[in-house]
Amino acid sequence: MKTLNKVIATMCASVLAAGTVVAGGHGSVADFYKGKTVELYIGYNPGGGYDTYARLVARHIGKHIPGNPGVVAKNMPGAGSVKLANWLWEAAPKDGTVFGAISRGAPFEPLLGNDTGEIQSQ
Repeated sequence: MKTLNKVIATMCASVLAAGTVVAGGHGSVADFYKGKTVELYIGYNPGGGYDTYARLVARHIGKHIPGNPGVVAKNMPGAGSVKLANWLWEAAPKDGTVFGAISRGAPFEPLLGNDTGEIQSQ
């Protein structure tokens, strides 16, 4: 339960921080998120531990974001969530409507020389 609380607190802080930056030019955070749908991407297949935690967060986090947006959970498995981490960094919308649940070790994979989740340019 202690771990779940940390996961939820971290995800809430991430979404609120992103919303604060985004809403800078839009009046208020509540105005920005009102009526929108936020996507929570999960870096693993359905049914595992990260998936369970992230879906629990998705079910409740909308009530804690100003403007109460809807939250939809989506899976993007691959390379131990490194694929998702790369997609969030390189291709995901940077408007505060997308965030992800990745492995806590995923940010260290490039430092260890593991490039398994690299996005291929077309």
